[in-house]
Amino acid sequence: MAGSSNRKFTYAYVAKDTGEIFSVDVSLGVGNDKMQIFIKPNEQQNLYNDLPEILKQIEKSQLSRVNLNILNDCEVYILDDENSGHYKKVEFIDENFTLKE
Repeated sequence: MAGSSNRKFTYAYVAKDTGEIFSVDVSLGVGNDKMQIFIKPNEQQNLYNDLPEILKQIEKSQLSRVNLNILNDCEVYILDDENSGHYKKVEFIDENFTLKE
């Protein structure tokens, strides 16, 4: 897929903890051997509680049409420091997107 660019979209969701509506910017890109998903919160929200639902929706709406699933075919990164633009890789221990700590 040489020359392909990242695909970007915004995803809105209802936070489990507060019931508030938040949004994240999502970029899909191609890595060496896996699809890369970069997630950037738009507000100062704690994204980790809602990450499983966000990822399920991304998988359902974006990845299923090309037969990809997040656990086997993707690497997930979340913006760790907005000032530096540093993203932190997120790892999971099961199909429910339970975070590996």
